[in-house]
Amino acid sequence: MPVPRWLNGKTPQEKGRRFEKKLAKRLGGRTQPASGALPFYREDIVAGQYLIQAKRTDKQQYTLKVSDLNTLVVNAVKVGKLPLMILWMGGRQWAIAPYGVVAEAVRR
Repeated sequence: MPVPRWLNGKTPQEKGRRFEKKLAKRLGGRTQPASGALPFYREDIVAGQYLIQAKRTDKQQYTLKVSDLNTLVVNAVKVGKLPLMILWMGGRQWAIAPYGVVAEAVRR
């Protein structure tokens, strides 16, 4: 079933894909093919030493689960990268990382 013109480009999935592409470009990275659907391309973006999970919502809240963060850490360790989650919510971007990653970055 085709998408109506007035809705074209405005679905949450399309907004999320555009957010991933823009974020990857700003960070000097690249988006992962199939964005986590394939077993060897997990998460959304690879930028430098980071494997990034990007989330976007137009709502004023987002339910963050520890299982999502643990999965991100496992996938990042498997490919030798540092885990990072970037959340766009409320018109702002937020970065979420394990304490050890942040502490090391601050010491530099």
